[in-house]
Amino acid sequence: MIEKPRKQIDLFWCCTAEEMIPADHVLRRIDGVLDLSWLEAAVGHLYHLSLGRPGWHPEVLLRLLPARVALGIPSHRALLRQAQTDLALRWFIGCPRSGSKWTGGGSVRSARQGAG
Repeated sequence: MIEKPRKQIDLFWCCTAEEMIPADHVLRRIDGVLDLSWLEAAVGHLYHLSLGRPGWHPEVLLRLLPARVALGIPSHRALLRQAQTDLALRWFIGCPRSGSKWTGGGSVRSARQGAG
């Protein structure tokens, strides 16, 4: 009998996320028209680096909202769960391939409700 191949996870990638995401991916098209360059100047004074718990960057929060709609993700919690494994989503929101685990949808939900 043929030996079953073992699952092997690459420890290092030899390409960028940019190279792995298809040119016609919906998040790539949204990224092409979404301009949030004004955001840091508009809300930067509301964030403090050393007080309270670490906050989410406002651009990440805003990028999560159209991504949720475009990908048809039903809830904020499901969106964050998807962000743990979906390379295109992580690329779109500017999150590195490795890093801390994304938990809880409260911050995303609060940001959406606060924005109206």
